[in-house]
Amino acid sequence: MVSSLAWCQFKSVLAVMLLSLLEGMAIGWASPGMEKMEAWSSSGEDEAPYRPSKAEVTLIISLFDIGVMLGSWTSTVVFAVAGRRQTILVGPVTLSAWVVLTAIGTSTPMLIVARMLAGCGMGIALSFSYMYVGEVASPHLRGPLSMVVTLLMPIGQLVAFLLGSNVPWLWQSVYPVPFIAAMVLCLVFLMQETPFYLASKGRAADMERSLRALRVGNSEESIQAEMKTIQETVKAREDSKGGSWYDVFQAPGAKKAAAIILVEASVMAVLGVTNVLAYTQQIFKFAKAENILDPVLSSSLVIVVEIVMISVAVFLIERLGRRLQMTTAALVASFSMAVLSAYFILLEDQKADMSSWKWVPLFGLLLYIACVGGGINSVPQVLMSEMLPQRAKVIIAPMCMTLMSLTSFGINYAFMPVGAAYGHWVMFLFFTCTNFVIALFTLFVVPETKGKSLAEVQDMLAGYPSRKERI
Repeated sequence: MVSSLAWCQFKSVLAVMLLSLLEGMAIGWASPGMEKMEAWSSSGEDEAPYRPSKAEVTLIISLFDIGVMLGSWTSTVVFAVAGRRQTILVGPVTLSAWVVLTAIGTSTPMLIVARMLAGCGMGIALSFSYMYVGEVASPHLRGPLSMVVTLLMPIGQLVAFLLGSNVPWLWQSVYPVPFIAAMVLCLVFLMQETPFYLASKGRAADMERSLRALRVGNSEESIQAEMKTIQETVKAREDSKGGSWYDVFQAPGAKKAAAIILVEASVMAVLGVTNVLAYTQQIFKFAKAENILDPVLSSSLVIVVEIVMISVAVFLIERLGRRLQMTTAALVASFSMAVLSAYFILLEDQKADMSSWKWVPLFGLLLYIACVGGGINSVPQVLMSEMLPQRAKVIIAPMCMTLMSLTSFGINYAFMPVGAAYGHWVMFLFFTCTNFVIALFTLFVVPETKGKSLAEVQDMLAGYPSRKERI
């Protein structure tokens, strides 16, 4: 039975969960959408509303990542000034525009704008959703709720894969509408503003009201103690920040936390995550593995495995800890990319007969996506919500999204030409190396935050004794 404490926090996070689901649909649109546009281009079938060139198709898909960057920076102002709820509210606005422009789009510029608007919503989801969860959830629920938010993104991708491949262009464009409407309702009626934000604005009465709504079932003593901790933490950060943004990182431990998050949360594209998700069906075609399983079914199976692994990760993250989970996932991901690289070397460079080994691409991608779901895609977001001082989040989150967006755009745009010119093994070998490096970085640099409150994490990074030790 769900406790009243878990239920009240789940309700408040529900809008964030729906945003994650919708962004999964936006990501998943790319693969079947590309198939429709390429089918028109190659055969003249009436799959897409107009005839794009192959270069235009690649541009439409890739510029989603630039939208992620723009959305992250645009919403930063709202996040700092108007609050967390208002920031999340930008999501359904950009997603509604994406749906409309995709449905009526009859030219490359219209679809580029549509994809960039969808990317804007993604920038909000990845930059600020996990911060919201981190600020409203109890320490023992923070990890599981963050994992559920992560889980819903591949579920959205799976819906997009299955529906998008089997319905006309118009229906593929408009099916997110009911979910957008549900998200708006949750934002208006269920979502609480975070106590940390309200405390930072000096709204003590509103902070108490919000905290009581988020801690239903807790004792009065516990609520009062948490209120005091939040106010002390916010006051300490305010006292140490000075007047400039530069001073935000002068607080003890702030630079270390910022450096760790910049690495962990911005390297998803460099690790191959966005590339594999954008080109899943195409990778199976390049590997000549269609006779093992239909590319659409193979792509769907990859997403199902990711969903299963994120579900498993929900239970593991508070048992294994963030550091061990991320390190293990990155090491196994490195191995899976090495397997794919070796396969493509034999297939494309050595011209070997791989007819008996066509199961290898499916195995490699399934193993890789299991690692993505089991840690690579989720643990960095949990760390961001736990390690950054409140004011630093406003700066570091969009910086992470900028780095990830630019690298994702470059890698996604280069994947096809590099594969055609040098062989697809080159990109997979690159991903092998990057995953191995991030595993070492996580193991030796990232501190463990499992079971600690936000205030305790800040004390640990600053080198202070824990609050329990001071009592």
